[in-house]
Amino acid sequence: MKYGLAPVPGTSLYVALSGEEAIASLFLTEAPDLARQCDPAFDRLAHKAAAWISEGVPFTHHVQLSGTPFQRAVYALVATIPEGAVTTYRDVARRLGTRGYRAVGQALNKNPLLLLVPCHRVISSDGTLGGFAHGTDMKARILRAEGVTIDDGRVAPSCIRPLP
Repeated sequence: MKYGLAPVPGTSLYVALSGEEAIASLFLTEAPDLARQCDPAFDRLAHKAAAWISEGVPFTHHVQLSGTPFQRAVYALVATIPEGAVTTYRDVARRLGTRGYRAVGQALNKNPLLLLVPCHRVISSDGTLGGFAHGTDMKARILRAEGVTIDDGRVAPSCIRPLP
């Protein structure tokens, strides 16, 4: 397993990622494992991801989706939500042919590819933010940076789009 780590400029966060040939895990942390031996290629990827988060510099790389078949289906569908738009847990479930919108939320809570599979772009049907592994304040911050309007803890209806 290869590891990479990079600070996110302007924050107290670090991007940490791991994988073999592809990124299998990407997350944000305030307490990185600095003793872990990092791979130079994955360090470069972590720095690119940090620049993407802080400055919007384009970042693309091959990823390896893991999890149950249902989780992988959720991740693949959520990966199609464009920047600046959000959809609901219920809509994701509907597109997958199930009424299990809570199961969608649970799958997204296990998302190993934070931001690359943009689980932050999925919200509750009432327009509230729902959950996020790094807290709803961080979710709101990321969504606002992507151009999503949030007022009084609710996403503007004009930003909520059904999946095709």
